[in-house]
Amino acid sequence: DVTLSGRNIPFLLDTGSEATVCNFPATHHIKTDPPIDFTKSGKTDLTDAHGTVISSFIIHNIRLKVGETRLRERPLLAADARFFEQIGYKEKPFGLLGLDNLLQQPLAIDFTRHLLYMEAT
Repeated sequence: DVTLSGRNIPFLLDTGSEATVCNFPATHHIKTDPPIDFTKSGKTDLTDAHGTVISSFIIHNIRLKVGETRLRERPLLAADARFFEQIGYKEKPFGLLGLDNLLQQPLAIDFTRHLLYMEAT
């Protein structure tokens, strides 16, 4: 279970991703203070698993909680990645939890039961 700034958003654990990325519907679903303003957001390029370069926006001041674990405030990237459409989440809020957040503290992954264990903070 992942919450972004207090709103539940479906996320997929992506151990191959160096960044945590969400789609644009997820950014419209969460509330931030100040509100997300893409005209003032920084931009960066992402390269997906197929080598496609995707332009993304950097969003700051996001509160990220995975289960009972609160992760430090870190930038979140928002992108219109083709992957979201391929898995049926082009119009629905969705994100990928990447290594930028996973490597902040010890964790264990139970692949059989699809569970991520992290120390609650």
